[in-house]
Amino acid sequence: MVWINWSCVGGTGNSQLLSLYNFLHDFRNNGGNIFKVYGVTKEIFYEILDGKTYCGVIEKYPLKGQLNILDDFLDVKHKYYRTEEYEKMYGADFLEIQKIVECELGKMKMN
Repeated sequence: MVWINWSCVGGTGNSQLLSLYNFLHDFRNNGGNIFKVYGVTKEIFYEILDGKTYCGVIEKYPLKGQLNILDDFLDVKHKYYRTEEYEKMYGADFLEIQKIVECELGKMKMN
């Protein structure tokens, strides 16, 4: 999964990040497995989207060392790791994405 520059989003991007968070949160809480994570290049990703490559090809690209990235993404309050540890594992942009989601969750509670 590529997080580079994903934190530079507008209102629609904020909404999409919140939707991703809500989907993963509900999926995990209903017994879904978010620990099988794969990463492909942009080229392969677009080939899959265009129907040029079979989507099962992603199983050839397991992310090594980032198996818990989706679970960690859901940890916007940093209960499992400190902020510095998340930054070391995934980069500063990952933290910015979590801040966006946390802010959007706060807005939902206010409404």
